[in-house]
Amino acid sequence: MHIIRKTVQRIRQHHSTQTLTTVKSAAEDLKDSVEELGKSSLYKTTGVDKDGNYTYDRDAITKAVKKYVTDYNSYMESAGDAESLGVLSKTLNIQKATATN
Repeated sequence: MHIIRKTVQRIRQHHSTQTLTTVKSAAEDLKDSVEELGKSSLYKTTGVDKDGNYTYDRDAITKAVKKYVTDYNSYMESAGDAESLGVLSKTLNIQKATATN
């Protein structure tokens, strides 16, 4: 029984380490996405249409928003698998901040 208990402990520890590594990677991706959305260059005008309205690079904006949504969802999913109260607490704060916006 002792060997089985130790083996189970090692498996849990390995899983926990893998989960935290995944959460860290997802958090870094999310941070990059937020930074991209915050760049003023993303929202520079590209010209003026026939009605006199400013035009923007909608494809670049759409791509940045889609990446943010994908990265946000990946982070939430990976953080939900974590068994760390610190990670879960930070995730809840991110979720609340996002819901507010």
